[in-house]
Amino acid sequence: MSAPTSLFARRSLLAVGAVAAAVLAGCGNDIPPNSVAKAHDSPIEKTSFDRWFGTVARAQQQSLGAPAATTVPDPPNFDKCVAAKRRPQPGGRGLPPVEQTRQECRNEFESLKGRVMQFLINAEWIEQEGDERDIELTEEEVRRNFDDQKRKAFPNDQLYRQFLAQSGQSEEDILYRVRLDMLVNAVQKNVVEGKREVSDQEVRDYYNRNRARFGQPERRELRVVLADDETEARKVKKALDDGRPIERVVQRYSIDESSKREGGKLTVTRGQQDRALEEAAFKARPGEIVGPVKTDFGAYVFRLERALPAMQRNLPQATEEIKQIVRSQKEQRALEEFVRDFERRHKEETLCAPGYVVRECKNGPKGPPPGQPQPGQGGPPGQQPPGPGPGGQPGGGPQGTGPEGGPPTPSDPPGQGGSDAPPGPEGGE
Repeated sequence: MSAPTSLFARRSLLAVGAVAAAVLAGCGNDIPPNSVAKAHDSPIEKTSFDRWFGTVARAQQQSLGAPAATTVPDPPNFDKCVAAKRRPQPGGRGLPPVEQTRQECRNEFESLKGRVMQFLINAEWIEQEGDERDIELTEEEVRRNFDDQKRKAFPNDQLYRQFLAQSGQSEEDILYRVRLDMLVNAVQKNVVEGKREVSDQEVRDYYNRNRARFGQPERRELRVVLADDETEARKVKKALDDGRPIERVVQRYSIDESSKREGGKLTVTRGQQDRALEEAAFKARPGEIVGPVKTDFGAYVFRLERALPAMQRNLPQATEEIKQIVRSQKEQRALEEFVRDFERRHKEETLCAPGYVVRECKNGPKGPPPGQPQPGQGGPPGQQPPGPGPGGQPGGGPQGTGPEGGPPTPSDPPGQGGSDAPPGPEGGE
């Protein structure tokens, strides 16, 4: 389960102002005043929505090279957004019509409005799921996790403070997101508990269904030199017949950089290389120098190092690998079932105010089947989304802190998990 990378995609986030009164006026009694949605009995307040909207808008605009003090889309007329986009650029081309720019601002507004609603609703669902499963996280645990990741991501406190200023987040926001990441990991662990046991019968059944997977066909190990043409290949053959070391001949004559880096080593399996080379390789005797062999890529000269017979691993030899495969399949099935059930249960208890309705709302539009994210939504569970950190380095913030990150969502496709390690200052995960 992971934060949806697309949550902070190239859109701006909704700084709802003038629209608020009209939007909330028709909410009815089911959604508390000054809230944009209700998940179970927990309101999602408009102040929270507005805060994350501004954060995401700034983050996505900075990722496109805009300065920190950029203007977010401002409904209903988007005058500030239009003015910002129509500022003359040095050496820039002509500007599009005003209404075209206004529509661009409106599209950004609507897109990021929906993404932030998904963000907040999924975050509330995660909290609810943790409560239902009696998962407890103390403030000390969250703080310790945050501090560990912060140390890895930021060489000094000044860079961290710069990150906060640029992203528009408070440390409280980041701690909240780190907590959500931890909850997701705990929920995922809870879901797959008891799914790690693999019986001897399951191992035998898998082996019998997949025998070919545990076998290797007949192979030939060669030392090859690929020359441009047959004339050059004859020079290679003579050098080898005269006793020159094949490693030196490879370095001087071979035009195949891949095998050249390996000293000319090449393993040939039927059906995987050029047919002429395969036929010559399988006819050769160990130690024999063969060539030139004309192919579409040039002319080969080779020495047969070893003839390897076909082999089949038996059940005891394959048991540990099979256990890992079956265990992974069982865990993935458990996660897939959980995701479908998770969305159904929590969506049934989620209502959204007019103007803030998304697929996750009970009163929202129909979307992909439960457990399948919308196009551009979500990523593999356990995968931390990249986010530019200090100096523009991707992955520069603690887990859950990157300005393109977001709290993880169990609606992401299961069973594709990445590393749980936090992204470091070099941008790796």
